[in-house]
Amino acid sequence: MKKLLALVLALVAVPAMAQSPEECAPTDSVDHLRLLRQASLDIRNRVPSYDEIEEVRAATDREAVVTSMIGGMFEEEEYFDQVRRTFQVQLWSSLDAVDLLIAGANRLRYDRPNDLWWQNNSTRRYRGDAGRGCLNQPQTEFDADGRPVPIQQIREADCQDVGFGDGVCVQEGYVMVSPFWDPSTQIKVCAFDAQDAAVGIAGQACDVYNASDRGCGCGPNLNRCMREGADTDDIRAALEEEPARIFEWVVREDRSIIEAFTTRTSFVNGRSTHMYRHMDGSANVTAGGPIVFEPQMPTLPPIPYTNAEWQQIERGPDHAGVLTTMAYLLRFASNRARANRFYTAFLCDPFVPSADGLPPEEAEPHPDLRQRNGCEDCHNVLEPAAAHWGRWRTGGTFGFFGQGEFSFLEPVGACLCGPGTDRNNCNNYCQTYHVTAANSHPDTYAEYGGLPLSAIYLEEGEDTALDDGPRALVDEESEQHQVAECTVRTLAQSLLGRELSTNELVWLETQTDSFEADGMRYTGLFERLVMDPKYRALR
Repeated sequence: MKKLLALVLALVAVPAMAQSPEECAPTDSVDHLRLLRQASLDIRNRVPSYDEIEEVRAATDREAVVTSMIGGMFEEEEYFDQVRRTFQVQLWSSLDAVDLLIAGANRLRYDRPNDLWWQNNSTRRYRGDAGRGCLNQPQTEFDADGRPVPIQQIREADCQDVGFGDGVCVQEGYVMVSPFWDPSTQIKVCAFDAQDAAVGIAGQACDVYNASDRGCGCGPNLNRCMREGADTDDIRAALEEEPARIFEWVVREDRSIIEAFTTRTSFVNGRSTHMYRHMDGSANVTAGGPIVFEPQMPTLPPIPYTNAEWQQIERGPDHAGVLTTMAYLLRFASNRARANRFYTAFLCDPFVPSADGLPPEEAEPHPDLRQRNGCEDCHNVLEPAAAHWGRWRTGGTFGFFGQGEFSFLEPVGACLCGPGTDRNNCNNYCQTYHVTAANSHPDTYAEYGGLPLSAIYLEEGEDTALDDGPRALVDEESEQHQVAECTVRTLAQSLLGRELSTNELVWLETQTDSFEADGMRYTGLFERLVMDPKYRALR
């Protein structure tokens, strides 16, 4: 027992360096296998292959072999996959919190016993009774306009008038349709729901989001409807990935990182194209979920929904790279949130309260946050920055207000409304986009009533941001330098696994100078950092 205790004490007393000098002793030498593994994980998101490890072990000049291997990693597709993941995280490009994604679209429900698809949320206006589907038999008779003629009429007290007199419900049969989600097959769809007319019975255009005319069905291939419990996730994922695809293109083409915030180039696949093309337009400009209004995407290719491959497109003249993608504008639904994320993620300049905290709230706080006690420091920067998105829709919809439909100088008469005015009730459009007596402080309404909310309390000269758009956030040399320094800092901290210390500011400045001299090429920056002594010294 005493011998065993002595042995244990002896082992405990041995210094860590003596136990494992390779792992713990201070050294300037490089463990090339460790470096290979570390770089492979950071660049390709995987460990090296067995063959790569064996090649390094067998090499006489391990430094040359590992350096060559690391350089080759930047040409592999796995590197560009990693670039997308990195920037998708940096953008917070997730739409999971957007619960209403395509929520307002007409939904097709599957009647499994009858192998039949039908619209549960539209049956009252089609058949006169909510929840009543069609008959499980083929529809064979159609009127001159191509609409199905009812096979059966039912007289019940709950039936509403659908053209056959009060108290009469109707039922039609089904037709066979090749749906957009699987054109190779045909499914049974209630004939009213499958209508593909361009104009409804009441004269309403059918190619708009959630058309309410009972003569409007799901359109050709059911394009205007979504399956209940399906499709949304595919479209959501495609929209989330679009901004990351722009970053990948900038990196793959060895372009300046600044172009990610200025380019008109973007990328779509069948899922996102379906959203942009078919979930668009509405009689109510603030209705439903993320409706597409004027997306400024004139070159959308005719990609089938089932095609998940990405195609490059050229967007309209007012787009500004990732900052005007649908994912970014939905994820950050207010202009302040959009500016805040840009400043935080790409300028490394977050809006945070002072170390002393905010002062007590004033008895009568000023309606202008730029003058409110405790708020002025952040909002003197945030408000003019947010104005760069002044022409882009907010509140969960996607689209652009052109010069002819959105004036920052002339108030909208219909929006001079709210308590104490001739028109007490304000419509949703006014409440969302304009200053009304119902959504603003009396002093704000007195000064800006009827004008766009995005233009209020701007100082002289700042209003140019409204028409310049988000591109103007990086049009000056000082702004581009800040983006460059933030890019270096963000990538360096990710690779080192820690924040940079104050005594590393000179190193940061040197790396930033090299990054700018190299045309702000992201891959060049990455290569320099993984070959830097700081990275190679990681244990």
